[in-house]
Amino acid sequence: MPSELNVNKISPASGTEVSLGDSGDTITITSGVTLAGDGSNLTGVAPTKATIEALGIDLPAANLTGTIHADRYTDTVYTHPTTAGNKHIPTAGATDQVLTYSSSGTAAWADLAAGAQTYRSQFTVDRTTTGTQAITGVGFAPKAVFAFAARNCVRGYSTGQAAFTGNSHGCMFGDYNSVSGSVAFDNFLYRNDGNGSSTSPTIIAYGKISSWDSDGFTITKTISGAPTSNLIVYYTCIG
Repeated sequence: MPSELNVNKISPASGTEVSLGDSGDTITITSGVTLAGDGSNLTGVAPTKATIEALGIDLPAANLTGTIHADRYTDTVYTHPTTAGNKHIPTAGATDQVLTYSSSGTAAWADLAAGAQTYRSQFTVDRTTTGTQAITGVGFAPKAVFAFAARNCVRGYSTGQAAFTGNSHGCMFGDYNSVSGSVAFDNFLYRNDGNGSSTSPTIIAYGKISSWDSDGFTITKTISGAPTSNLIVYYTCIG
């Protein structure tokens, strides 16, 4: 039958040490019991933080050093490095944007259209009319256009380019004055001659980009004479 010892103080009969139990025994501290004291004289004790809290032991912060092993029950706070190679993807960004170089180890969001997009297609020029013609469906605002123009089933071609900066144009057109193999140059995106004598062409069709639009560009068409056939222009846009 278990017995109970009621005393106010336990002191050694001789010397300065008191032992509780023998090897293999378990000393149980009943739930709800508080062990009071500052803990400054505890040695050889390595409790976990959870064990100390469960026992209700109140150890002042000033004593959480030395032999009570404060490192065993102090939370470790991780600090992520912010040096180059350890940085996260930056916040913000939007659809179709990409990460670009900002500085060493740092990236920034930027529009893909900034010098990274191309678009190729073709359009037909009605050579019986003048005026403007909008070229759409590019998907971005082009900064330059390269073009190759050819007449349907009739000799004649041109290769040209136009750049947004200064709205500059330039083209080389072949079979000038209907002379096979001859070339000339002009300040247009495209130009086409034909159906004339070897010295005096009677049909001239040419065009310039008159506006750079958010989804393509607009050309202004000019004709001379009475052209009847269409002109196909193959082009590449660069954003």
